[in-house]
Amino acid sequence: MSKVDDTFTFVPGLISEWGIGAEFIKSSVQATYDPATGTVTSNKTSIPVKVVLLPSQRNELEGFSQETEYRIWIDALQIGERLVEIGDQFKFKDSTMGVTEVETYQGDNPIAFSVKAKPQ
Repeated sequence: MSKVDDTFTFVPGLISEWGIGAEFIKSSVQATYDPATGTVTSNKTSIPVKVVLLPSQRNELEGFSQETEYRIWIDALQIGERLVEIGDQFKFKDSTMGVTEVETYQGDNPIAFSVKAKPQ
């Protein structure tokens, strides 16, 4: 373990204490295409997690207000060997948010992910 891994062992407890319940939905890398029906099928894995959800910013384009982005913090221990990637989703009670940007904080192993997400 690196010094960074040792220093930030408090992160999972912090997110567990202050976070809210959600589902992390990991999209599979390999989708299958059925030419007979024309459908694309991808497997998704759903994992119950706790995350810290913060409003990030409201974008404006040419004076028109766009949808709000959110910042989601999740510790790596909750999702095991998986990485959070663009295209993954977080499902909350009343909404689902798609991951648009990911920052990974790590030493020898991932410690936490800071994710930008938009409502879908």
